[in-house]
Amino acid sequence: MTNDNDQGPRTTLSRLNDEMLECQQIGIGSISKYGFRLYDGQFLYGPIAIFPKAVLSWRVLTPDDITPESVRFFTMLEPKLDVLVVGPGDRQHEEAAMLFNMLNIEYRCVAAALYPPDDLVVTKNDHARLMNMFGEPLDKIDVFNSDDKLELAKKAMRKYLSESEVKKMDSLETSRFLIPGKSDDKNDEKAEIK
Repeated sequence: MTNDNDQGPRTTLSRLNDEMLECQQIGIGSISKYGFRLYDGQFLYGPIAIFPKAVLSWRVLTPDDITPESVRFFTMLEPKLDVLVVGPGDRQHEEAAMLFNMLNIEYRCVAAALYPPDDLVVTKNDHARLMNMFGEPLDKIDVFNSDDKLELAKKAMRKYLSESEVKKMDSLETSRFLIPGKSDDKNDEKAEIK
């Protein structure tokens, strides 16, 4: 956890939120390592492809899977996009989401391909606000610690993935956006071996 002074200026855009809801446009309200919360309150798990009035689950298992081929379907859309914003889960994901929101409220033909970040910096103010909502420290809340949820997610994904993608998915021992990463995460070890 860091001090708020380490993070630089922050802005809340409740007016932007109100305008987007009024125009029935989709906007990203917040980001977590599990996915994205839209302005209308919906939470979307994992990577997403988001458009001004629609949002889809985006089939990439890791940020390394973001390739020209994985974003090719954006070039096939009509009308042609003015801007495609790609947020690969690194530190620039917040800027990518904000850029999408700003271009969307300007009625630009925009889309974003976003992958949730591996980690988020939680300031003391953020931590205090969440403790007030949940009533206990964040490190004691065990929201997504279930192998059953991972297996259910894998079962659901098998319907939509190719055979090679299924093999790659089955080799994963945890899903980062279903189960919080731990220091003994075997997927991290596999990534380091590459």
